[in-house]
Amino acid sequence: LIFTDARGVPSIRVIDFGSAFSFEEPERMGLGTPEYMPPEALLATSNRLGKAKHSVADLRDRSNPWSFDIWSLGAIWLELCVGAPLWLSYKCRVVEGDRPYFTTGLFAAAGRDGDKILGKQQEVLQALQAVVEEAPGIRLQETADGMNLLEGMLAWNPLDRFSPEEALTHPFLES
Repeated sequence: LIFTDARGVPSIRVIDFGSAFSFEEPERMGLGTPEYMPPEALLATSNRLGKAKHSVADLRDRSNPWSFDIWSLGAIWLELCVGAPLWLSYKCRVVEGDRPYFTTGLFAAAGRDGDKILGKQQEVLQALQAVVEEAPGIRLQETADGMNLLEGMLAWNPLDRFSPEEALTHPFLES
């Protein structure tokens, strides 16, 4: 949830800790909603399901404690830009003015298969500018700073992903 205080300063409130885990004990990671999970988490949880890609313990070496959260926040922001839940596998109608827009969730996959979701994540990130331009939601593409922040939050490599400090002090949020 995004709130604005009396001075007009926005703040974000996290409301779901259902899949929270300690970065020091990644083997205790539960399964969250896969469409909001970063690629490295999908790879690690696929390993737990017998599709060895990376071990859960390797997450410490390949990510930062906050990289999952930044990805998930970027995914929610992308969802607001598109106007439909990322997980929705049924076609839905989103109305922008008098123009209906039909879509499914960008990361929706039959059976919520992690490998299929990873493929959809890659497809969307490779065409992120076009995806956001075509969507009826928040008009993020109208500012280079907005797209830069979204791209930084959804960086495929978790070590390249924006930190919370970088995100909070980003020019898009400063303006």
